Amino acid sequence: MLGQCLPSFTAVLLLSSGALASVGQTERFSIDAFNSVTRSGHVGSAEGRSMVIVGHAQTAYNASHGTVARQQEGAALIQNARAVGSGGRDIVTQQASVDGVQSQSVRSSRFGPRADGQTLTVGLETLTSHRGGVGRATSAQCVVGAQSQMQTTPNGVRASHQFVRATQFTAVSGGPCSTAKVSNNVDVSLSQGHFVGGRR
Repeated sequence: MLGQCLPSFTAVLLLSSGALASVGQTERFSIDAFNSVTRSGHVGSAEGRSMVIVGHAQTAYNASHGTVARQQEGAALIQNARAVGSGGRDIVTQQASVDGVQSQSVRSSRFGPRADGQTLTVGLETLTSHRGGVGRATSAQCVVGAQSQMQTTPNGVRASHQFVRATQFTAVSGGPCSTAKVSNNVDVSLSQGHFVGGRR
C-alpha cells in the first residue's frame, strides 16, 4: 500500500509545482520468490536454494543552478531449504517478497521547494513440517535492503537513508509416528517523507 501511494504523492508534487520542479526522478524494485522442498518414502534427501541481488542508482542535476539529486537502492534475498530422512514425509515451503520505491523532486533555485519519499517493505513466510518415519527438515531465508537519497542545492544538503535486515529460520525433526510443524511470518514496513516549501 505504501509503495503504491508514494509514486502518486510524488506525481502530485511534480504536477502542482509545474515548471518549478526542474529536477525529479523515481525508482522502484520488486522481488517475489518461492522455494519448496518435499521428501517422502525411502531414504533420501532434497534441497533447494535461491539467491537474488538487485540494485540501481539515479542522478539528476542542473549545473547552471547548482542543483543535484541522487538516489540509490538495493536488496539481497537468500533462501535455503533441506529435508532428509527415511519413510514419512518432510516438507518445506518458503515465500519472500521485497519492495522498494523512492522519489524526489527539487526546484533548481536557491530557495526552491524540495520533496522526497521512501518506502521499503519485506515479507517472509515459512512452513516446515514432518510426518511419520525418521526425518528432519530445516529452512532459512534472509533479506537485506537499503535506500539512500541526497539533494544538493545552493542553500544546503539534505540526505535520508533506510535499512532493513530480516532473517527467518525453522527446523523440525521426528521419529516413527511423530508429527511436527512450524509456521513463521515476518512483515516489515519502513516509510519516510520530507518536504520543504520554497518561494518563486
